[in-house]
Amino acid sequence: MMKKKIVSLLLCALLSVSVFTVCEDALAAAKHEPFEVEIYSYQMGNFTYLAGMAWADLINKHSDWLKAVCVESISSVGNELMIRDNPDMRGHTVYYGVGDAAYRGVDQFKGNPYKRSKHVLNVSLNLNGLFTCDPKIKTVEDLAGTPFAQFSNGAMNKFVEALLGYINPPIRFEQMDATQRLEATIAKRTSATYFSASALTADLKIWSPNPACTEVLARADYIGFINVPHDRMQKMRTEAGGPFEGYYLAPGTVPAGGLGERQPEDWDVFFNNASFLADEDMDPEVITEMLRIFVEHADELVDIHPQFAMMTNDIMAMYADPVEMHPAAQAYWESVGFTPRTIAEYLEAVKAK
Repeated sequence: MMKKKIVSLLLCALLSVSVFTVCEDALAAAKHEPFEVEIYSYQMGNFTYLAGMAWADLINKHSDWLKAVCVESISSVGNELMIRDNPDMRGHTVYYGVGDAAYRGVDQFKGNPYKRSKHVLNVSLNLNGLFTCDPKIKTVEDLAGTPFAQFSNGAMNKFVEALLGYINPPIRFEQMDATQRLEATIAKRTSATYFSASALTADLKIWSPNPACTEVLARADYIGFINVPHDRMQKMRTEAGGPFEGYYLAPGTVPAGGLGERQPEDWDVFFNNASFLADEDMDPEVITEMLRIFVEHADELVDIHPQFAMMTNDIMAMYADPVEMHPAAQAYWESVGFTPRTIAEYLEAVKAK
């Protein structure tokens, strides 16, 4: 009889624990109404698109109330304009944007600054440099009077035009989409264009070209890496009282071999980050949940692309002033004992090591 009582008590205790656990889970799930968020990234094939897809997948796997979908978009500028012009999208949209350009009111935002965007998550530190497939071109001075393939919708166009504006006769800047400008440069119809890549190591010594530039390295008979004139960049920065219109662009150097055997010498470029932004009034709980999931499960992404191995707090919490962190993102980073840093602060920390 005593054994039966003991067994009964144990069963009751287990049942109570089970009921309590079920109730606790139900309460946790009921705490939030289901919520759907859209992540506007960039063109398919770009790392930012891959990062947006991966982020949406992590959210759908690891949240019991938040669901996400990644949407291909035309450009970072287009994303920012879309959010500016469609207030109804602001509460449920995270987007790869150019908050710093919008904030300063340059390029497509000329005369109409847009200051609602706030940083949420940075997915890489990028380089943009100048390259040519013409062996006769060695320096920016050799670009004089030649056609240069610009981005068709790039926030840094004005920066580069000003950066190279001292060259005489003037460079002829021709706007093209990403595929056209690379093909035109490979075929030598244009003298040069941009080469883009992302850091693979925290010391910024090894870089991964974006997919289109990887193809250039494989196809082009000749690749020449043209140094960006850093002294000119610094002069412009001083004259403008900060980064000169457009993206936050910081001077940097990729050491020889950083992009493999085809880069035999040090290469002076400019760095910028790739951030996902959100409207300043977006629900803090949504921002916190999205960040928490990416940060806690970023290790699941390493096998997708080597660049995900760089998803450290330093990279993810990087931002470009004058745009601030979203208050919820700032609070999240502080809750895990980390203070976000600007690109300039990050680069100084790397140099100091």
